[in-house]
Amino acid sequence: MLNFKYLLLYFSLASKMVIGQEVIVDSLFFEETQDYRTYKVCLPVDYDSTRTYQTIYCLDGDFLFNILAANVEIYADPFIGFIPPTIVVGVFFDQRNDDMGIDWRNGVLNDRGRAFKELIKESLVPMVSNKYSVSEYRTIVGHSNSSTFAHFFLEGESPLFKGYLTLSQFQLFTDVLNYSKLNLKNNIDLVAVSGGLDMEYRVESGEVLEELLDSLAIDKLVHSHVFIPNANHLTIVPQGIPLALEELYKDYGKKAQAKDVIAAGCLKFQSPIEVVDSINNMNVEKYGIDFSYSVDDLDLLFELYVEVRDSVGVSKATKIHADLSQDSTEYFYEAQCLEMMGAHHSAEKSYLRHLNYSSYIGYWSYIRLVWLYANKLNDEVSAIKWCATGLKNLKDDRFINELVKITDKYPESLDSCIKVLHEYVADTYSAELQFTAQASLAKLYRKAGDIEKALYYEDLVR
Repeated sequence: MLNFKYLLLYFSLASKMVIGQEVIVDSLFFEETQDYRTYKVCLPVDYDSTRTYQTIYCLDGDFLFNILAANVEIYADPFIGFIPPTIVVGVFFDQRNDDMGIDWRNGVLNDRGRAFKELIKESLVPMVSNKYSVSEYRTIVGHSNSSTFAHFFLEGESPLFKGYLTLSQFQLFTDVLNYSKLNLKNNIDLVAVSGGLDMEYRVESGEVLEELLDSLAIDKLVHSHVFIPNANHLTIVPQGIPLALEELYKDYGKKAQAKDVIAAGCLKFQSPIEVVDSINNMNVEKYGIDFSYSVDDLDLLFELYVEVRDSVGVSKATKIHADLSQDSTEYFYEAQCLEMMGAHHSAEKSYLRHLNYSSYIGYWSYIRLVWLYANKLNDEVSAIKWCATGLKNLKDDRFINELVKITDKYPESLDSCIKVLHEYVADTYSAELQFTAQASLAKLYRKAGDIEKALYYEDLVR
């Protein structure tokens, strides 16, 4: 039976893709059958023709396209940065098995299958490459029979696709011969995904393929097998695609730790920015994409800057982040780094710049400033002010708890915190938030020695 929770995941991710990304629908003339085949191109939200993108082509577009595009949007988001900036292309069959034309008895493609393969190779891929700014690193994704069809592209010294992601594959008796003939000039990545609840012969095919590739040890072919015990023939798609993407691009998402960089002595010869650039340049060479920083890169930079106390370098790092995110969140990262270095007044200015200019203000935007005032600058008046501002703007009860903590450190601030909570109770219509504020008022009045008012609020929240 199809697992209901994975269907929910499928449709929620699919709807996210439709909302976030631009999808272009077009068609190609298929001369073999004298009619057209639909394809879809999903561009990243921030697609820019001056940047370079890798491409992922998926067969079975009616089933795979939406779920793949949604996962790619999530993983390629610069704040996650697990895969490179990516364009997704969906290929739609007409008569699915006829178009693929797999001759299962002889382990080859028939005339129509070869023609459809040529349609992808000679028409679709060149069209996408000419119309969009793409690298030479292409991935192909297939499910069930189309996973077998995808493997027919793995031929010659320089296969058309450099990444292969196949789900619920089926072994051909010609696989041994075909893989044995591979003599690759370029690195190829292959990830096969099997589900424990799939048809038995497909589970066995995944195991046999893994054993075959292990035994052949083909130079420049990096392969892995992802096994999902509770996945069947259909749920392998929503379960397997994110796991396979993580496996396929694991070297791209892998980041060094500051302690490893320091232990290797890199900072003796390179600045922190040069160290991070050298780590990322390995991925640039492989994927052929433009260099960009992720949040993980910035975290590493800040750790290194703290180690060498290079406050000038912080400005350069945050400028890079500004170029990447195109907003003012770089001030927030700069503030954190300055705070870690002990430059508390400089950190205060950066936190305030973030609040004044950023397009996104959330809980952490306020709370880090509150903590700075309360714990580093010993300015409880400003801490209470920004706590009250965060509470008013975000309606988040964590600020209520923070006010109580401030009174623990600064007992003289009791009246000010009580006043903030009274104003909030009068201002909000949320019964839940009123309850939290009233419970905190009971605590603060007890702390202030006003037992009558404490009992009043205790009665309210009982």
